[in-house]
Amino acid sequence: MVAAGLLGTASSVCAQESAVTRPGLNWVRLAGADDCLSAAQLADKVEVRVGRTMFVATTEAELFVDGSVRGTAREGTADRTFDITLQVSRPGGEVLGERVLAIEGESCSVIDDAVSLVIAVTLYPRSSLVTAGIPLDPTTAASLQSLFGDEPTDPDPNTLPAMVVAPVPQPKTKPQLEPTERKGTHSMSGMQLSLDGVGSGEVGQLPGARFAVGGYFRIFPRDLVPVEAGAAYYFTSREEVREGGSVRFELVTASLTGCPWTVLSEDLRGCIGLEGGFLTASPSGLAVTATRTMDPVLNILFAGVYRPQIVGPLHLRAAVTIGVPILQHEFLYQARDGSSVTLFQTSQIQGRADIGLGLSF
Repeated sequence: MVAAGLLGTASSVCAQESAVTRPGLNWVRLAGADDCLSAAQLADKVEVRVGRTMFVATTEAELFVDGSVRGTAREGTADRTFDITLQVSRPGGEVLGERVLAIEGESCSVIDDAVSLVIAVTLYPRSSLVTAGIPLDPTTAASLQSLFGDEPTDPDPNTLPAMVVAPVPQPKTKPQLEPTERKGTHSMSGMQLSLDGVGSGEVGQLPGARFAVGGYFRIFPRDLVPVEAGAAYYFTSREEVREGGSVRFELVTASLTGCPWTVLSEDLRGCIGLEGGFLTASPSGLAVTATRTMDPVLNILFAGVYRPQIVGPLHLRAAVTIGVPILQHEFLYQARDGSSVTLFQTSQIQGRADIGLGLSF
């Protein structure tokens, strides 16, 4: 009997014209708000607060929670005023409700709890907390109530920073704002991809200090560890033999690393992985003829990678890498007196420094 009653109530509400599927989230960081939380981070905070998955990809949503934040410096202080606008809208641009917040602080992290609470309470409309959410018409509120129920239990909204409530606007076509950050608009939902190009200086794998060019492709699934695939080409080096002749060395490597550790911020990560490749030695003009060799390279890598955003999708990449060889090589040549002489031996500890630029998409 109880189950039949609940099903009947849900069917009645869902039959209304405004019934919706789970909403999508659009979140924009405007001028002065580059250090504010991203769309994915905001979605995480809301979903952690309510204890379930809330948002769907924008192509699947029939209702949207739209938000933007702009930071304005306060003259004579290190603080900023963060002006936040939150709306509920339909895909065609019809705005169903709006709320405006003004929060002051030195860091944009001061807005995190307030914004996530307002969105959570909006999607879980409860009579006791209705003034803490975005004001909605009764039909839309009833649809959200039917979709999500009476959860969660939230803190007293009186503890939030001061909010300014804007009047609910009449339905209109929503203007196109600056390019938006949308949860789930990467090429794979909830995943960030990036491509970096670098120049490198290296010691330990070739005679002396050598330079290389390389690149990295990073895959960063939401809530998981970022993984990088890299490749490098080291400019050829020539080592002279005292008795005459020389040996030319060439090195090509590829690597795969995971970066599970954050240090101070998300921009700085600790990584561990493996590097493999081939080290080629081509002798010429030696007293005793020798053949060209190609030896496999296999190293364990430990790296610190710093990737701060510069502007838009462009970021800097700086990294320091320590390599510990699993395979170590010694290169010998035969002198005129018949003895074997060591020309070069790979180091037991190798070092590399990278600097370059990358794009996230």
